[in-house]
Amino acid sequence: DTRVRVAIMTALVSLLSHQATKAQPEVKAVHDCATLLITAVDSDPSMTVKEAAVFAMRYLYPQKFKAEHKDCVEALLDLLRKPTIPESLKQKILQTMEAITGQSFPITDIKRWDDWAKKAFGK
Repeated sequence: DTRVRVAIMTALVSLLSHQATKAQPEVKAVHDCATLLITAVDSDPSMTVKEAAVFAMRYLYPQKFKAEHKDCVEALLDLLRKPTIPESLKQKILQTMEAITGQSFPITDIKRWDDWAKKAFGK
C-alpha cells in the first residue's frame, strides 16, 4: 500500500533526525535508513513514495553521515535522468542534492553534477 510506504519514509526522517542529534550516531541505523531510501528512489513504482524518499534523504546532510552521501547522490542523479520524472520532483531532487552536498548547480546541468560527484566521490 502506497500510504504505508510513504509513512515508512516519513518515519525514517524522524529516525535520521534523532541520529543527527547524537554525539555518536548508530552507524548501522543510519546506513539502513539510507539503504531503504535509496531502494525507494530506485525501485518503488509510486512517484509519491519516491518523492517522500527524496525528501527524507535531506536528513542525511550531516557530515557525520558522509559515508552515505555518495550512494544517495548517485541514486538521486539516476532518478533525475529518467525522462518520466515530473518537474516538481526534479526540483525536490535538486533541493535534496544541495542539502546533502552543499553544492548548487542548475537542475538541467546533470553533467556538472556528474563531474562534481566524480571529483567528490571518486566514482
